[in-house]
Amino acid sequence: MTDQPTSNITFHDSRYDFGEEVIRLDKEGFHYRGQFIADAGEAHRLMVEFLKQNTATSRCDAKPRDLIRRFIDALEMLMQWECWYEKDELDLLAEARACLDQPEPQMPTDEELLELMPETMRDEFAAVSNVYSTATGGQVEPGLFRVVLNTVALEYARAVLSRWGNQ
Repeated sequence: MTDQPTSNITFHDSRYDFGEEVIRLDKEGFHYRGQFIADAGEAHRLMVEFLKQNTATSRCDAKPRDLIRRFIDALEMLMQWECWYEKDELDLLAEARACLDQPEPQMPTDEELLELMPETMRDEFAAVSNVYSTATGGQVEPGLFRVVLNTVALEYARAVLSRWGNQ
């Protein structure tokens, strides 16, 4: 008779590298922190509690470049443990590291952002500014309205760049 392979699923505390075993599912059943849990309801509650504590449910605050660098490091470590040295994968890791070593792009100045504004948008801002100036009976110059519109456009562009520009 041949031995049947055994399968276990083990969850570790994600706050630590190879932290303590928290949950193990094996042929006997559900184990939580070394104790066998026979009650299915209790096992479910403990599993849900563990997943809520160890699953990213909020927005990640790490910079994308830092996350990619950590991922590359982890992948390289895994490749070393598994003695997995394929040339294509090693070349890909080297290429990713070289890309990450490039200086981060600098945020453009307000002037540079305004230069990127399409001409049609500039024309529309000018028209709207004239309408608002006329609506105030000419008490407020069109230029003031134009400054307000440009400021709002710049704030929007900066918000977009701060979210996606630092990748």
